[in-house]
Amino acid sequence: MAPGWTTDRAVQRFMATRRHRASPAAAAFRLSGEGRLHDVDGTRIVSRSWGEGRPVLLLHGWNGSATDFRHLVPAITAAGFRAVAIDAAGHGESDGDEASAVHLARALEVVAAQTGPAAAVVAHSLGGAAASMAVARGLATERLVLLAPAALPGRYVERAAASLGTAFGPRLVRALETRVGTPVRQLDLERSLAHVDAPVWIVHDTSDRETPLAPVRPLVEAHEGRHLLLTDLLGHRRVLADPSVVRVVAALVSGEAVAPCSHGRVRGACASCG
Repeated sequence: MAPGWTTDRAVQRFMATRRHRASPAAAAFRLSGEGRLHDVDGTRIVSRSWGEGRPVLLLHGWNGSATDFRHLVPAITAAGFRAVAIDAAGHGESDGDEASAVHLARALEVVAAQTGPAAAVVAHSLGGAAASMAVARGLATERLVLLAPAALPGRYVERAAASLGTAFGPRLVRALETRVGTPVRQLDLERSLAHVDAPVWIVHDTSDRETPLAPVRPLVEAHEGRHLLLTDLLGHRRVLADPSVVRVVAALVSGEAVAPCSHGRVRGACASCG
């Protein structure tokens, strides 16, 4: 088997996305939004919007979709904003079958260019790394709210590639970097947040196993404009639906001050408070 062919196949597998069948509630939510088509570097993607007012842009994570924000959207629109949820390439209603953090960032940038300056960007998981990258590259927003962000996607790629062998791993990383046009280490939050001037709020669960909390803490401690709000027992995905988190995100989007409980948790999502 030719080395180049092996590398190409490995890149395809690394970047391949998997769509989940939407529940009836998620499908109904999607259709309740106003759909709009966008061209992102030759790929057709879809955004859905609800409400009126200044835009709040919502970006999902890996293998997610706009419907991930169905619990947040009503709170955002009730606060007087237009919620714009994006399906990046290879996700949701959008075309394509592969993606990366760079693809997610480009989707956000293209939609933002059409909606105008955002009151806030809210992003989940890998979308958090992508949104931070987009803001660092000049996307205009007053605040950035990251829910369970993937802090070290670049290092994850390097570790996963290294597991395939000392000779093949570095070649795969170089091929991935060529495909997406960015060094994988540039995907890590520590790199992009260094160039973000807007206030950053991170909501992260202490029991999140998909995107662990440990590498997030030093990113917040190192900068006055970054804030960390913790939750307990929600894991990686339930932060998108928990009523206490929904209220906090709506407040943050509105520019309101949010005070944690005495244990440093989101009020209503603290195991110690009960």
